[in-house]
Amino acid sequence: MKKQMLIAVILGVIAAMFAGLYFVSVESTYRSSAQKVKVLIAKQYINQGTLIDETMVQENFIPKEYIQPKALQFLKDLRNSEGKFIFMTICPIEQGEQVITTKLSMVGHETGIAAIIPDAQRALTIPMDGKVVNGIIKPGNRVDVIGIFEYQDKASEPQQLAITLLQNVLVLSVGNTVLGGFSPAPAKGKDILQQEETSSESIPVSFSVSSQDSEILALASEKGSIKLVLRSAGDESIFQSKGTKITVICKDIVMASKNASSPQSMRDMQAKQKEIISILKKYRQ
Repeated sequence: MKKQMLIAVILGVIAAMFAGLYFVSVESTYRSSAQKVKVLIAKQYINQGTLIDETMVQENFIPKEYIQPKALQFLKDLRNSEGKFIFMTICPIEQGEQVITTKLSMVGHETGIAAIIPDAQRALTIPMDGKVVNGIIKPGNRVDVIGIFEYQDKASEPQQLAITLLQNVLVLSVGNTVLGGFSPAPAKGKDILQQEETSSESIPVSFSVSSQDSEILALASEKGSIKLVLRSAGDESIFQSKGTKITVICKDIVMASKNASSPQSMRDMQAKQKEIISILKKYRQ
């Protein structure tokens, strides 16, 4: 009888030990899940190839067990010691998603543009007129690319055509200024703005394009001339371009001349005619 009681006591102690361990484990799990930590959350959809700044993300508190590996936790993590933003997205980040470094690329002055080329894209560099680009087109801007070409029609008549070749193209670099990096040091006695305004030499501009679009852009720059049209921030609309021929412009002027009924209309028509003549002379040189 005593032996049975002893066994029962021992079993009771063992059961109590296991119960105690279980409750300790439950309490530890509860405490861990109840502990909240900061993490950076995307306030909006962040597109691929975007330099992340403080307007796009916010600090949120979440249970510690839900924080993802390599997640950024503080707004200060977005900047380097000099206060520059240093992260660019290499793939999109959804609204409400944690900002993790596996979706980011760190950029800087010594990095070049290889690290900031979006996934499945290529960087194509084309020299552009410095007087047109400097101070207007900046890394991170999005542009449309217009190609201007001369050709002969079926009647062997010379024709000129302007057409939008590419739309919503990301600019990766302008001169030595790289997206997410640092601007080059200005010349002695001049700030960067003054230096840009006085520069008239050609400047290399790098675009983020697909493999097929890189062929289009390379051929257009070689066989014709290209112009950049700057888009407003956030404008990613796509339109159908039919192109514009110089003959169509001239035809519109002729039609306007037939409908002209006032001296002012005649003066406007003559001004447009002079403009067309100057364009034709330019492209026939």
